[in-house]
Amino acid sequence: MGDDRVRLLFVDHVPETGGGQVVLQMLLANLPRDRFRPAVACAPEGALWRFCERQSVPRFAHWLGDDLRTLGRYQTRPRS
Repeated sequence: MGDDRVRLLFVDHVPETGGGQVVLQMLLANLPRDRFRPAVACAPEGALWRFCERQSVPRFAHWLGDDLRTLGRYQTRPRS
């Protein structure tokens, strides 16, 4: 029948490699593919993009880095 694996989308917002990207690479390398279908949305020029290519992880290009870094400036106050 259909594919019963759990679909996961990981989103990374910076093209540079840091601790989060290293941990995500370890997770992707060891995720049981018989239970999960991972995909990654990340900057196409970064090391994570190339890692996903080598690991045959579907990837989607995005350029959210600058937008996410400035998001905190536009947050609204909590309602009381």
